[in-house]
Amino acid sequence: MFSGKKYIFVFLLAVISMSSVFGQLGRRDRYPYNYTITIHHNPTERSYLTKDNVTGIADTSVAIVQGHVYDCRNVPLEAAYLIFSGKLDSIMKGCSTDSLGFFQVFLPADIYQVSIKSVLYTTYTIKQTEVKTGEIREMECKLGAYAGISDYIIMSDKKLSEKELEEKKEWYKCRSN
Repeated sequence: MFSGKKYIFVFLLAVISMSSVFGQLGRRDRYPYNYTITIHHNPTERSYLTKDNVTGIADTSVAIVQGHVYDCRNVPLEAAYLIFSGKLDSIMKGCSTDSLGFFQVFLPADIYQVSIKSVLYTTYTIKQTEVKTGEIREMECKLGAYAGISDYIIMSDKKLSEKELEEKKEWYKCRSN
């Protein structure tokens, strides 16, 4: 014979397991059609140089290049990497930005190509900039965000037409921008 407590426990266990089984069946039956929508996001901002000025002359045998790297919302980019490639002497030197987006590098006089890179942002390249002995050059750059891809899974209780899928794609595209 079952005692009252055991009977209630067995009954509750049966109810819970049955609701779990029927819940899973109901979910699969309710949405038998699954579609994947892929949306390609284009970058809305472009990378560009906002400042490149000689601000002073130092008593050194090298040039000092310093400045800041920001995103297009003026947020400083930490750990952005700058690579200076010399065209005349094949010198290559790099530096990275601190938590305030600030960088500073000491370079011998040369004509440099500068690449500015950061994770999740488009690379910006300055094809040619000349630095001279003793000059202090200030540079600022803004980097635009990379393009991206988003996938959305659409579950439906009915088969969707191409037109309906295109409407859903436009809806998700507008929501994600």
